[in-house]
Amino acid sequence: GIFFLFSRQLGALLYNSEEVGFYLRVLSPIVPFIYLESITEGLLRGVNEQTSSLRYTVVDSGLRLFLIALLAPAFGMYGFLFTMLVSNVFTSGASFRRLLRKTGAKIRWKQHLLLPALCAALSLLVGRLAAVYLLPVLPTLPAMLLSCVVSGGVYTLGLFGLGCVEMADILRLLPFLPRFSKKKAPGQSAA
Repeated sequence: GIFFLFSRQLGALLYNSEEVGFYLRVLSPIVPFIYLESITEGLLRGVNEQTSSLRYTVVDSGLRLFLIALLAPAFGMYGFLFTMLVSNVFTSGASFRRLLRKTGAKIRWKQHLLLPALCAALSLLVGRLAAVYLLPVLPTLPAMLLSCVVSGGVYTLGLFGLGCVEMADILRLLPFLPRFSKKKAPGQSAA
């Protein structure tokens, strides 16, 4: 959402180019699919599905080559961007589907996808409104950071408010975080 919300400002701030901002905005919807693809590919390997992971990667590469050869000559960069979108949606979807089949996990689509997407859209809208009011009165970086905090707060409150995340979910994760882990360091004796 940050890349979409502040694409122009990030392009100007980091690269001194509004054209980079355009590409950040266009590519930003692909980011969740890239993350999903990366995570599911690792999980597939972890459940001994390396062959499926490799198969999806090979098909994805062929799909990219085909679409680039077909679309790039006629549509240029727009053809390439479309290819990236189709490729990442295909690979993340195929990997995720295989992972669900292999593990038997069930997804509650409303709670795990629809409502979080609604929270994300609302948080982007509120973040954008904050940016509209903050960018004229603050330097770009502080305005962007404050807008991101507001947007993140709205997203978090929305997830809790709609029941997508509960405190029990957070407490279940604490043992995996180093600061909250009760594992003893090597050489440490029991008290």
